[in-house]
Amino acid sequence: MPERAAVPVPPGGGPGVPDVPGAARLVLRRARGRAVVLALVGLAATAVELALPAALGAALDGLVAGGAGGAALPWCVGLIGAAVVLEGVRTVLAGTTDARAAAVLRRDLVDRLLAAGPEAVRRHGTGETVTRGTVNAAHAGGLPVALAGLVPAVLTPVGGLVALFLLDPRLALVVLLGAPPLVVLLRSFARSTADCVSRYQDAQGALAARLVETLAGARTIAAAGTRGRERDRALEPLVDLGRQGRRLWRVQGAAAARAAVLVPLLVLGVVAVG
Repeated sequence: MPERAAVPVPPGGGPGVPDVPGAARLVLRRARGRAVVLALVGLAATAVELALPAALGAALDGLVAGGAGGAALPWCVGLIGAAVVLEGVRTVLAGTTDARAAAVLRRDLVDRLLAAGPEAVRRHGTGETVTRGTVNAAHAGGLPVALAGLVPAVLTPVGGLVALFLLDPRLALVVLLGAPPLVVLLRSFARSTADCVSRYQDAQGALAARLVETLAGARTIAAAGTRGRERDRALEPLVDLGRQGRRLWRVQGAAAARAAVLVPLLVLGVVAVG
């Protein structure tokens, strides 16, 4: 019988599994156009968000002075309408971009697995392979949307700080003094969340792998009469999975509680100075 020709395996990450930089480049290359459009929409939404308070203030000043709000009222209506439209466009575009990016990663994973053969699945485990193609691909597919939102996410607070400085430098100073505790809170939250998610995914992959192994050997288990023991073995990672899930909720709850204290205090400080 003739030998089967060897199929070349794509480099990076081992047989059948793309490396992280390679997967990131693949997603960004396929979603480049959508990411650019999403970034432009985000910049436009940021401009509207920064302009709306000034328009509302001008309209309120006109009404307090006994007028009809002057030319500021049409601007307010237009800006509010633009904000609603841009937010809708951003939501739809972000959702479709995430879905397309995840689909690209899943197709690439399947292509690599087919090229590498069964050895790739045996090397990484069936459960881990399935987890990479489902949960991990969905998470990694959010990279284009996350990158597209970086600039608007930075411009919004910076623009607001500049606006406060133009109104009264003391307002900007209060915000700057209250920023370090918020930065510490965000860093702690990001570090704890990343650790929780990593441990959760490890436990999830182990659980999926054991369940697949148990299903594959169901007849042998039934014949040997070891159902209870195999059930306990397969569900053993579930304990750690639940522990990490509860830990993640505790981390989020603690961060939300601290933010619920710090943010109102910062707002009250700005109002008191103003």
